[in-house]
Amino acid sequence: VRLESKRSESTRLLYCTTGIALRMMLDETPMAEVSHVVVDEVHERDTQTDLLLLMLRELLPKRPDLRVICMSATVQAELFSRYFDECPMLNAKGRSYPVTETFLEEVLQMTKHKLEPDSPCRLAAAGSWQSAKFALHRGSAVQEWQEDAVAINPDYDEARYEEYPDHVHAVLRKLNEHVINHDLIIELIAHIHDNLGEGAVLVFLPGIGDITGLMKALAMTRKFQDPSQFRVLPLHSSLAPNEQSAVFDKMPPGVRKIVLATNIAETSITIDDAVFVIDAGRARQSMFDERKQMRRLVDVWISQAEARQRAGRAGRVRAGHAFKLYTRHRATSVMAPARLPEMLRGPLQEVCLQLRLAPLLADLSLRAA
Repeated sequence: VRLESKRSESTRLLYCTTGIALRMMLDETPMAEVSHVVVDEVHERDTQTDLLLLMLRELLPKRPDLRVICMSATVQAELFSRYFDECPMLNAKGRSYPVTETFLEEVLQMTKHKLEPDSPCRLAAAGSWQSAKFALHRGSAVQEWQEDAVAINPDYDEARYEEYPDHVHAVLRKLNEHVINHDLIIELIAHIHDNLGEGAVLVFLPGIGDITGLMKALAMTRKFQDPSQFRVLPLHSSLAPNEQSAVFDKMPPGVRKIVLATNIAETSITIDDAVFVIDAGRARQSMFDERKQMRRLVDVWISQAEARQRAGRAGRVRAGHAFKLYTRHRATSVMAPARLPEMLRGPLQEVCLQLRLAPLLADLSLRAA
């Protein structure tokens, strides 16, 4: 990795980041001492990985002895096979256990969750202060006006949830699905602890702010204040390696580990004892703002491929359970099949400069790339 290397003359197997591999590709004779290149998690489609694959594709005709292996648990194999001139595809069956999936409507039913009037997840009232003033002039109760004026969730369709009780409809009707519901997550963790047996809980959240906020909320909840029963740990890329390693610690008997993580836990890190996954369905993604002409981070819905990857984190050691805090309809009919490649949502100046720096690509036009 950057600023840290264990490589020596006796090295036969080198693990490195994509950025380091790209630097190796900028040499006059790229990968001269390498016989096999394994690129993992190619489905993530970040700019560095796509750029590395482009360079490897250009290198292969000049290095027929080089072997390139593209790996992923959720990859669209045909897409990458076509990119590499119809190369062979191999399917290695992994060792995983079945994972039961539970969607938002079922989570609401089992936890009996209710939206409080001041909940940030409750859609704001559609009326203005003038409407409130008119309601008071009529003699109407403010509470009644507030209930009537609440905006309706545009994704709510009563017909989809006919078999569910009224309290589920009441929540879905007024729920802002774009806001992370900390109260529901806490109630769900409590339900898991009381009813579903042992095992670590892995909660996927969009960013550090959500992780910090949920940690504070758990610390203020009496049930989770006992260190002899619970240990809550954050997991994100800003933590030092020794802080990240705490999530791998085995807990003493009777202590449940709760890991609050960003999408770093989707692929980069595996928590072997995770049995329960709670997926908020959101991720923080870098996008290019056309109006401001700058890159910014925004919260977006994950793709179906990412949702499968998150759910799979629950089936590593035994049969697991994935609780998805979005509706079944969103999962099957609204979410994109795969994440939009980073090159299609970000500025390309840096990519073009890297292409120009590579002797390997000296004869390649940017349009062709």
